[in-house]
Amino acid sequence: MACSQSSPFPSPTQDPSPTPPPSATASRHTPIVQVGLDDVLHPWFREQQISQAQRVLASASSAACARAARTGLPPSARPAAWACALGLPPQPPQPQPEAAGVARPAAGCYLASRRDEDVLRVLCEGVERQQLLVDALTCGDTAAVAASEHYFLFADAIRRAGCTQGYGLEPAPHDCRPAILLAFSRDASICRNARGAPLPRLAMEGRGGRLHAYPPSGVLPFCGLAALAAPLAFLYSSPAAAYRVFAALYCRHWMFSAFAGYLSPGETLLLWDRVIGFDSLLPLPLLAVAVVTRDLILAAASPEELTEAVEDLGEIRVVPLLQALLFDA
Repeated sequence: MACSQSSPFPSPTQDPSPTPPPSATASRHTPIVQVGLDDVLHPWFREQQISQAQRVLASASSAACARAARTGLPPSARPAAWACALGLPPQPPQPQPEAAGVARPAAGCYLASRRDEDVLRVLCEGVERQQLLVDALTCGDTAAVAASEHYFLFADAIRRAGCTQGYGLEPAPHDCRPAILLAFSRDASICRNARGAPLPRLAMEGRGGRLHAYPPSGVLPFCGLAALAAPLAFLYSSPAAAYRVFAALYCRHWMFSAFAGYLSPGETLLLWDRVIGFDSLLPLPLLAVAVVTRDLILAAASPEELTEAVEDLGEIRVVPLLQALLFDA
């Protein structure tokens, strides 16, 4: 089975070298100030982090953006900082503020390049040209996420991310392009650029009897894929930018849940800050350990109480739990 050798995206710029995640035993008694905790307690710290993030973004350094993400990013800086930390190309030149009728985008936003727009358009044309049986799985998953308690306020953006006309969910009138998840399934560069071990794949026979990945991305839709895309659907205003970052994030980390759909959107983004910052999935099992060792769970006296304690993680606050796990004696 072969993946197509033509890639719709240029190779990302040099990624920062993988950084070992923080040791659970090193500096246990010297916790570091974190976005997601200290910014809530201290307004001065929030302003300080915003100023620091603006300086990091101005440097256009992948390594600097990754380091900043390790302690959490201000929401205004997160879109551009994630893209930079993932090794995506620098932002295209921005319009000058004096241009008539053109406003300079806010610092920290991430705009898709013309090439990103063209790539998404080509993939979307492939979706319109040929429907696949697995598309129904993507649309069903998208409908479930759009109706969830965490994301129903962003239902329109998530429907545009996961489904499109002809599949039972209509996109917003101003954006009739196929969704980024359906485009993702047609992107043959995904299975080639993925950093993790190859996943089990289906194959289809093409011309000349050659086997090709099915779907072309090599990623079979699974329950939770739409939840992975949902945070990016409202983090990035441009579908092409959301797709670009989603593809880079998925290829680099092969995430299958990452607590998306279980945590609130804001807490999910704070957790993913650490995944991107440390270039490691270790924050995910660390949070799992922190969740199952909570006093509420340890005090459960029956299976029913235990089930009630773990069935709703929507009120979980990621950073305090991780701080308590790593730094409390």
